[in-house]
Amino acid sequence: MLKIAALAVLASVVLDAGAQNPAPASLWYDAGHVALTATDNGGLAAAWQFDRADNGDIRIIKDERHGTATVRGTLLSICDDQALLFKDIVPARRRELQELNVPVLHLQLVLRLLARALPQGLPATAAQAGIDIADDKNTLRVRKDYSARRDFGAPWHARGNVTRGADGEVRFDMVLTYAADDAPGQRPELKLAGVWRQQSRMKAIDNAYPLAGWRVHRVDTIAEVVGGNTVLDPVAMTQVLQFATVGDVRARIGRWWDPDVKAPKRAECRL
Repeated sequence: MLKIAALAVLASVVLDAGAQNPAPASLWYDAGHVALTATDNGGLAAAWQFDRADNGDIRIIKDERHGTATVRGTLLSICDDQALLFKDIVPARRRELQELNVPVLHLQLVLRLLARALPQGLPATAAQAGIDIADDKNTLRVRKDYSARRDFGAPWHARGNVTRGADGEVRFDMVLTYAADDAPGQRPELKLAGVWRQQSRMKAIDNAYPLAGWRVHRVDTIAEVVGGNTVLDPVAMTQVLQFATVGDVRARIGRWWDPDVKAPKRAECRL
């Protein structure tokens, strides 16, 4: 199940009814696997596959183009986003977290629109439901962390279709138009399409999983004072670390990144 939180990728949303009687719309946030394509008129053309392990670790398979720049590879986020692991991806310095945040914010947006368009939950098997939602006054906001957020200005309008297959797989195709704060009078367009499944395609990442060829970046949470208020924000270290296995990374995190294997254990990564 994918989850959005301050230090996780997707949020399990339980509305006022409580955990024992959640609103039907919250089912959309119980996605275990989502394949998503996103294209806009600003140069983005991306295909992402999201999967969440039972312990909350995240895998994103990326095929992106931003203008003339391309990114293809795999990203793992483990131990509640305390480490980012890259395969075939060399993130720009100080933009390591962007490799995670950009696809996550688009995924948040899709789940938010699906939950708002179909508050009754999944459509009936083999049924097609329309998406036609809009707001003339309120900005559509998605946020992962304090500094990882995006606004889609009002007036905005999303339209499209959702179809549920016999296997429970849900296909969606929608177009979002919105007001751009930096371009008054223009109406940017974002096309979102893909597949939603409740079951993940990655149940677990074993400790023995080899990391030959992977780049590992430590992620710390720092406190900043903004407008008199203290906010917490993750920061990825620019130094690339090398480990033999995922288990070695989890063990290092458990020692608060102390390289001394004899250092006391101070935390636990869920398995």
